[in-house]
Amino acid sequence: MTKHAIAHSSPILRILRVLILIAALAFLLLIFGATSAEPQWAGHGKNRILVRVDPFDLHGRASDEMPTRIHITADEVHLRTHSDGKIDVGSFEIEQYDPQTGKPVPYGKWAYAHAAWELPYRWYDDTIPEDFPEVVGNINPDTGELKFLPERNWGYFYETLGEWDGGNLAWTHTQRGRAASYYAIYFDLLPPDRQPDALPRTGFVGDGGERIEETGASTHGMLLSRVELADWNGDGLTDIIVGGERGGVVWYPNRGTKQHPSFPYAKLMFTADGKPLDVGFSATPLVIDWDGDGVQDLVCGVEWNRAVWYKNIGTNAEPKLVYKGLIRTDDGKPFQLPHEPVPEIKDVYKTDYHPVLAAADINGDGRVDILAGGYVTGRIYLFENKGWGPDHTPILHFAGPVEADGEPLDVGWAAAPAAANVDGDGLIDIISGDMPMTKEGGDSSSSENYLYYFKNVGTRTAPKFAKQKFPVKGKFPAGAVAAPRLVDLNGDRLLDLVVARDTDVSIYYNIGTETSPLWE
Repeated sequence: MTKHAIAHSSPILRILRVLILIAALAFLLLIFGATSAEPQWAGHGKNRILVRVDPFDLHGRASDEMPTRIHITADEVHLRTHSDGKIDVGSFEIEQYDPQTGKPVPYGKWAYAHAAWELPYRWYDDTIPEDFPEVVGNINPDTGELKFLPERNWGYFYETLGEWDGGNLAWTHTQRGRAASYYAIYFDLLPPDRQPDALPRTGFVGDGGERIEETGASTHGMLLSRVELADWNGDGLTDIIVGGERGGVVWYPNRGTKQHPSFPYAKLMFTADGKPLDVGFSATPLVIDWDGDGVQDLVCGVEWNRAVWYKNIGTNAEPKLVYKGLIRTDDGKPFQLPHEPVPEIKDVYKTDYHPVLAAADINGDGRVDILAGGYVTGRIYLFENKGWGPDHTPILHFAGPVEADGEPLDVGWAAAPAAANVDGDGLIDIISGDMPMTKEGGDSSSSENYLYYFKNVGTRTAPKFAKQKFPVKGKFPAGAVAAPRLVDLNGDRLLDLVVARDTDVSIYYNIGTETSPLWE
């Protein structure tokens, strides 16, 4: 999985007036007059935009460096070039040139530049709102209301891929004295049948955006991430969906094959009204046909100790999600988990944080039940599906904690269940993440207890779980708050592990057999 590290910078933004003129390779539309030289074609792109940035008062400074930007659309380029295709944002190269000689002005301060003259740039796609709707607080635990507020450029925290039909191109602009500055922007168009398929370079231009390395040490920037696996675009391949602590949800389209999966970039998830999908805090996604209409919906555990769902009014190939609010149990109360016992820290917590959800027919009655992992208790609770309600959603009955080895299953803190038949005996087993705790109630981490495996030693209709040594080749990282999911990612009929842990998503392939799993 492509990884990009993110560090935050202080916001500084100066908006400059720019003159935009577009030219194809064969002709130019910008004429400077007798004292200006046509710039050399220094970049690799087949198309070029020539830009003049007018000067403003530097208050005695000989020069100054600051951000500037222009808005570009594929439609505008098509009119000028008589060609088709989306803008290839990854092909952008920006130079400042000397209007007297037409030669590039050396820059040399961008680590990821293709040439010494290239300036750092970043792309702000039109599909990612600049005034990004963000649910800043928690969900209302009684009504399920989500209050969105605009957060400037917050959408770029997720570092997702846009559609490349149009957007703002920002770069580092330098003014010298009272002279105007001249730039050439080189780029290509994607072939008409191609979609964006790779994250572009993202330079630091001083406009308040995060510093982003070309290749980072983590998968994404979302803390306390949780993962789900589903074919989200109907192409027959398993995609990865990730929810984060801030409540946002993104998805990684599988751009590989059934034998060789590839997840090179993330995309934002939106609801049908155009808002980014955001549940407030601590999104724990579960893809499931919640209302039995044959189309997969989205359920999310959220803070504080609630679960909500989004109805898909579209198709499995083109989901359109409508927020339906709180999920309730058969007693009419909001879905919630017990917040006790917490033996490590007694009489402190008045509610749990968020449930991590899994779906499986645990009791063999032909209906899909819900397992929910408690954060502060470390227990996994069973909500039995008793049938369809008047709105054709499941009637959920709280059946209490799942037991293992004759007592309530307890992984410490941060239980995060995944449920599947991992050993080929036809019975549903449980794998769970956790956070080990010290006797004093402090957080800790572990390689040996990174994940727990509970084998079903009962029957289909009367499950009994027993803790097993986790079958892993080598060692897991020393970590905590892992959240696993199980699926055959490479077409060998063995269930592989996809694990979210904080800002990382990792894949562990099953190199064992159908009856004896072994992950590495």
